[in-house]
Amino acid sequence: LAFFYGQSRIFFVMARDGLLPRGLARVSSSGAPVRTTLFTVLIVGTIAAFFPLNEIVALANAGTLVAFAAVAVSMLVLRRRAPDAPRGYRAPAAWLVGPVAIAGCVYLFVSLPSTTHWWFLVWNALGVALYWAYAGRARPDTDHAGEVRDG
Repeated sequence: LAFFYGQSRIFFVMARDGLLPRGLARVSSSGAPVRTTLFTVLIVGTIAAFFPLNEIVALANAGTLVAFAAVAVSMLVLRRRAPDAPRGYRAPAAWLVGPVAIAGCVYLFVSLPSTTHWWFLVWNALGVALYWAYAGRARPDTDHAGEVRDG
């Protein structure tokens, strides 16, 4: 359920930014992103209907590990590029924690079944292809709320 709700919110933001059809970014009268939730149900339900649970779980683990490693890399990059930027939270011993986190994620990713590695590559290649096919046409002159920027 955590992945499900998180993914529906990610789809909502992507739709709001024009990376998915903007109609998905509409919210109900209570402010809930019902359309992206239903869109996510359709995708998750379709995947669950055709793939074994252990493969879905392994693929979700792969994605989570790559995301955690990306956060650790980003933390180190931001520490280098913008050392004085205001931060709401600072990781202690970032130059120790970051590389250890990256190494741990890489180790766990490599420990996943080789079929998971292939499915992960296929899934990401499909995502990049869809991004370039649809989102590549998104208007770059709009802000995150879909408003046209001046200039």
